[in-house]
Amino acid sequence: MSTLAESFKAVCVDGVVSLTGVLGDEADEKPDIMDCLWRVCSARGLFLGTRDQFNDMVKFIEEKEIEPVVDDKIFRIDEVKEAYEWLDKQKHFSKVVIKIA
Repeated sequence: MSTLAESFKAVCVDGVVSLTGVLGDEADEKPDIMDCLWRVCSARGLFLGTRDQFNDMVKFIEEKEIEPVVDDKIFRIDEVKEAYEWLDKQKHFSKVVIKIA
């Protein structure tokens, strides 16, 4: 489901809603431009590139052995609540990982 209408309602005053594509099904609620106007926010489209560019990027990452930057603390699946609390308290550095397997 598309979440654009929810994004316009959730964005803070002077915030930015970045559109990277429309992947969801048709939403029950249509986006309303007034939601954007009331929050004095911006909606901005981003071009993410072509499939060939994506494949080139993946090849580059593999060749250079680039590893993602993640938080030192890794949570197990049964620690999801603690992971969200970690995020909420802003104790994390970069991405927070929840190990599923």
